[in-house]
Amino acid sequence: MKIFASHDDAGNIHAVAIPGDELEGEMSVDPEPGEHVSELDIDFIAGEKRHEFLSDLMRNYRVERSSPKPDSARLVKKSH
Repeated sequence: MKIFASHDDAGNIHAVAIPGDELEGEMSVDPEPGEHVSELDIDFIAGEKRHEFLSDLMRNYRVERSSPKPDSARLVKKSH
């Protein structure tokens, strides 16, 4: 499934949006100045565990971009 993530230059995720998500309403990611929006493909967990899954994603992963294009990104596990 595709998601959009707003993140800083270091890849720290600040917000996530899921296209076509009826439960969350309209999709929007409004990046702050200096942030980027990247499109990511993920294995998505639906249902009750969704918020837990997205919180874990934001806490334990970062976005790595190979170019400025929004679709050039991938998730990388943070080394805490």
